[in-house]
Amino acid sequence: MRFEHENLATKVMDKKHEASRVPEKENIIRDRLPMMVVEYHDERSGANAYLVIDMLVNGVAGGGCRMKKGVTPEEMIKLAQTMTRKFTLTEPPIGGAKLGIDYDPARPDKLAVMQRVFEFLQAFLYNCYVTGADLNTNETEIITCTNAIGLPCPQYALAKRLGNAERRMQRFYEGINLKLDERGAMVMNAAATGYGICTAALRAVSEHNLKGCSVALQGFGNVGGGLAKFLWDRGAKIQALSDRFGAIYCKQGLDIDFLLARRNERAKAIFPELLAATDRPAGYELIADPEIIYELGDDLFIPVADSGVITEKNYKRIKAKYVVCGSNDPFAPASIEELLFESGKVVVPDFIANAGTAALYHTLICEEGPVTASGLLASVDRQIGAATDEALAKARAEKISPRRAAEIIAAEKINAYPAHYPTTISKRWV
Repeated sequence: MRFEHENLATKVMDKKHEASRVPEKENIIRDRLPMMVVEYHDERSGANAYLVIDMLVNGVAGGGCRMKKGVTPEEMIKLAQTMTRKFTLTEPPIGGAKLGIDYDPARPDKLAVMQRVFEFLQAFLYNCYVTGADLNTNETEIITCTNAIGLPCPQYALAKRLGNAERRMQRFYEGINLKLDERGAMVMNAAATGYGICTAALRAVSEHNLKGCSVALQGFGNVGGGLAKFLWDRGAKIQALSDRFGAIYCKQGLDIDFLLARRNERAKAIFPELLAATDRPAGYELIADPEIIYELGDDLFIPVADSGVITEKNYKRIKAKYVVCGSNDPFAPASIEELLFESGKVVVPDFIANAGTAALYHTLICEEGPVTASGLLASVDRQIGAATDEALAKARAEKISPRRAAEIIAAEKINAYPAHYPTTISKRWV
């Protein structure tokens, strides 16, 4: 075994800049490399992992751990930068990071691979990196991996720096496991992102009123299901939702409690279940084309599925006036977001709308007071609401897109941080 040191961050960013040069006046965030790229190769499985620390703020950076085939350093750098913006615009006093594992999450040794990655990264997890569940990982797996290296929870590095780590960890676990319904099907940790998206939607629409709003949701998994419930409880009329198999439409509005009760919890899918159901309510139309979702819902369209689903081929099909980005990087290419804005739509960017979990973790780790469901949701509402209001107000005043406005607001804070020198740590078995 040997350690190879090479400036992977520089190579990645040089390649990125050669591919797309941005005029100097467009560089609202100081052109910089991420602070660190850590590369790990697992000989037993062939998996590669990339931890990108975009920057440390108060000695800590945070971002989830995802697993999928084809993860690249370029992707992780972009996501880590998004996390920095997300934390800057809400209240967590930390920088952004992201961990990606290039491996098939359906493989039976998934957890073992994750544990070896976390073992290699234990010094970062102990001192400066906090993480959580992301694409194709869950909180149980993340906690299992951190416990295996002797850490009480994946937020340990921040709790340690703040002092009284044991008390903060107790508060953290108590909060993320709070049940929000009688059946215990919705817990705080899974609900916070959806609640934050609901808040962003509420602040975006005219007169801050969701009652009667026609909504189309793309995705009905953990986030999409919770979001649908929060929107429904606030009086929104959810006319359509889709999963990867198809779309469901009802002009009068869907019964979200009915759909949640019948959702396939393993696959996080509803279309196949309704297709086979004999008790499907009258007026429900099942359409075996997931992309029809873009044409449904007059007021709000909320993507809460995969990244890169809104493309040059389908973005013109979006009917709704308001687009609230519940998923990370829903546009491919990213310039589509500006095209939607230019067409008259209001688009709330992802790094504001889906920052609910970041807001929740900040409240549990950094604040004091009793841990209650109502109090935690109120804190998420306050943080996401304030960030949404600030971005939309600046966008209206300067006649720019909400993303552009939010990036300018974030840049003022990010550019004030001290400059750093990029480092790459690479471990390969040879």
